[in-house]
Amino acid sequence: MEVQIFGVKKSADTRAALRFFAERRIKTHFTGHHRAGKRDMEDVAIGRRCEVCGAELVSETNDCPYAESFERAPGIGDVLAMASGELSDAEHELAIARWRVHHPETVGPRALEWARRRLAEEA
Repeated sequence: MEVQIFGVKKSADTRAALRFFAERRIKTHFTGHHRAGKRDMEDVAIGRRCEVCGAELVSETNDCPYAESFERAPGIGDVLAMASGELSDAEHELAIARWRVHHPETVGPRALEWARRRLAEEA
């Protein structure tokens, strides 16, 4: 049996849930979200992925969060999350690649090619 846990890595509740299952030797799969507050955890459609970038879709609209406007672009919030340890460099690179693939008009051809290669590595 495997339990899937969604949460923010630095959250006390998430750590408690992970510890609970570890103490009972129950296998877990943790899906970390670094943008607590940007959208609620209930909005994630489990198992549904974007055809363009592979990100989890939002359940109500089945839209990719990276296809949205510039306010979702990786930026200062991600840098702060990286500094606090909530977001790794690899997760930040992946967020940038996903956003660039959805908004090719905002980047040059080399940056777009890098994004496509990075997403191919992740798949």
